[in-house]
Amino acid sequence: MIIGGGIVGVGIVRDLALRGVDVTLVERGEIGCETSTHFHGELHSGGRYAVKEPEAAEKCIRENEILKDIAEDYITDTGGLFLKLDEDTEEYFQKKKEMCEKCGIETEVVQGDQLREEIEALSENVDKGLRACDAVLQPTALMQATLKDAENHGAEILTHTEVTDIQVEDGEIKAVEAGEQTFEPDLVINATGPFAENVSKLAGIDVQMKPTKGVMTIVDNPGVHTVLNRCAPVADGDIVIPKGDKVIVGTTSIEVDDPEDFPKNQEEEDLMIERSSKLVPGIAESNSVESYWGLRPLYDQSEDSHGRDAKREFTLINHKERDDLDGMMTVVGGKWTTHRFMAERASNLACEKLGIEAECETDSTPLPPPSEIGEVQDWLQKGQDNYLNFSW
Repeated sequence: MIIGGGIVGVGIVRDLALRGVDVTLVERGEIGCETSTHFHGELHSGGRYAVKEPEAAEKCIRENEILKDIAEDYITDTGGLFLKLDEDTEEYFQKKKEMCEKCGIETEVVQGDQLREEIEALSENVDKGLRACDAVLQPTALMQATLKDAENHGAEILTHTEVTDIQVEDGEIKAVEAGEQTFEPDLVINATGPFAENVSKLAGIDVQMKPTKGVMTIVDNPGVHTVLNRCAPVADGDIVIPKGDKVIVGTTSIEVDDPEDFPKNQEEEDLMIERSSKLVPGIAESNSVESYWGLRPLYDQSEDSHGRDAKREFTLINHKERDDLDGMMTVVGGKWTTHRFMAERASNLACEKLGIEAECETDSTPLPPPSEIGEVQDWLQKGQDNYLNFSW
């Protein structure tokens, strides 16, 4: 049983189904109704993390290439730029370029005048940029395609089915109460992201999360057609994602105490406009259409690690080894871009625990095309697979 219908849970259920495992996914709401549709939508090249977290960057570029191959219908290959402003240091720009090369991320240096010929909306203060292979995801459509493939291979998907109790006897998971049903799975995988701590408590164990909130603000597109990141240490309001006639600008990283109830402040929205307009001045002149907040499922046990200092790597917890609890594992952390790899690793451990010998196939098996998923085809044809039509 997979608990959690975000992109990681969805990725795991597909991986296991393709291996022939009898698998059920339960989600308390709609698929992707929390974190997985409340992010900016970038398919990372890895360049954003190359300086600070090169291992995460290496995973991003590998998964970027895989997803473009198996899910091309659900990705807009916009390309990306890491932009250096006049006020940003040449030292960091060169470090970014050097680390991208070490991580296997191809870049090209482009001068500011040429960039403004390509994107007139860019600030006069843009000195130069690094071109990379970032792209834009269609998250709800990609998740539905992933689920469709899982169902085609025998998986059961139950939405609006909240787990209310996990029964433990003699150090072993015996049953799971979800909705109005009782399940007796051989293995439970907690893939509930920022809510993993709440679910783990149902089984009497502790997974201490450090979720951080991030705001994204949608404004009219002033003429941006590629993903923009500022070429400086990662900070608030340094990313601009084109989505048709809108752009999504973000984001903050503020630790929250309760993932079920956290403040959403106008000041955070205003900060996004102020900071991102340093890259694209027209953003400050656009009408704000909508803002939404998402939660990062961060799990970093360093006492001095908070907010942006928390690592973006994922963690796979085998509760048999850590808590002497048989029949349960948890996967936390990571990023949308690396969800398939996270699912592969989780599924490898699941199969090992279940005594199943089957190799991962998700790195080479294409997702079903939109034509096989009526609702998804309608979304994409109408340009509606965004952050407003599905989860609000």
